[in-house]
Amino acid sequence: MSADIWRSWRTAVSSGLARKGVLSLLEFARANQELTLHGLAKALDPALPEVLYFEGLKEEIVRHPEHAEWLVRDSLWRAIREGCPRGWRHGDSPDFDSVRTLVRVTGPLDDLGDDWRARLARVSRFLMQIEPGWMPFGPDDPQLVRAFNATGVSTR
Repeated sequence: MSADIWRSWRTAVSSGLARKGVLSLLEFARANQELTLHGLAKALDPALPEVLYFEGLKEEIVRHPEHAEWLVRDSLWRAIREGCPRGWRHGDSPDFDSVRTLVRVTGPLDDLGDDWRARLARVSRFLMQIEPGWMPFGPDDPQLVRAFNATGVSTR
């Protein structure tokens, strides 16, 4: 990513957080549970691409590893709600929609390192075993928590 885009992104996110009266993406996400993943990025700045929201998410994970699992579960929940509106593995192209939704979250987080890459792959495999129609109610949905705990992904 070029230095100019990076500076521009940081300015957009910082300004968006300041306008919303919060200090971090974690605080912003917790305060805006009604928004989808795309909606979070657009609420910070209408011109902010979702992929740059993930750049901020990665920074937040590095700065606050104690919140990493919740932040990733939150992103997965929001992406599932947006990408699979009729339910997990349910719809016209159920597995395609579900895999596309997983990649939407895990892809941008890929450069967090081998440990996270392996963890997210295990979480993805776990989630693909869940019965069709499931819709998580939030980042603390028991199935999402189980997906992380059953795979040794918990960072707490």
